[in-house]
Amino acid sequence: SSTHLLCRWHVNKNIVKNTRDKYFELGEEYVDRNNVRKNRRHELWIKFWDLWEAILNSKSQEEYEENVQNLRACKVREEAI
Repeated sequence: SSTHLLCRWHVNKNIVKNTRDKYFELGEEYVDRNNVRKNRRHELWIKFWDLWEAILNSKSQEEYEENVQNLRACKVREEAI
């Protein structure tokens, strides 16, 4: 049997390829109360990516499991659709 090591860079590229364009394509822009142009789906993508990076940067098994639960609980995908 052989062990496959996954390169973090390749895993991240795959996550981007299979999530951003599918679920977080740019939608309509809006202007917030501070007169700043924003895009809801882009904001959701940033939120998703931050949660994903927290998983990758977990320093222990316990922290990893907590970060996975945070991503699952977030429901970013449902908000983006």
